[in-house]
Amino acid sequence: MTGSRVVVDASAFAEYLLGTLLGRQVAVRLDRADVHAPHLLVVETLSVLRGWLLSGQLTPDRAQAAVADLQDYPLTLWDSRPLAPDILARRHNLSSYDATYAALAQVLDAPLLTTDGRLAAGAGSTLVQLVALDRAPGE
Repeated sequence: MTGSRVVVDASAFAEYLLGTLLGRQVAVRLDRADVHAPHLLVVETLSVLRGWLLSGQLTPDRAQAAVADLQDYPLTLWDSRPLAPDILARRHNLSSYDATYAALAQVLDAPLLTTDGRLAAGAGSTLVQLVALDRAPGE
């Protein structure tokens, strides 16, 4: 990791791991970045994969490959306990889960990469980078 620091949330990371259209846009921002996340990322990403498996959007083999990629991905995972006061302070705008990503981004003075519009809106920070599908006008 030679690039600048970035915090990634599970919405963006799951898309990245599966190489979706949105995930390829996330990849542009993660490539050569120094990627950080709270430990929560692992369980939340598995929850996303589970949901896609149960809905038939993902095959078991593809899910297993994504899990292997998750295990191998070089990122720094952080304990959320030191962030607890800041997480609770964000209770009016964000769930505790989302606040964990926002708090870590603030502590690291790093942008938060997400595909979750509610998180981006609720975080209210210039550090949040919402990744949405690039669409031509009228699409």
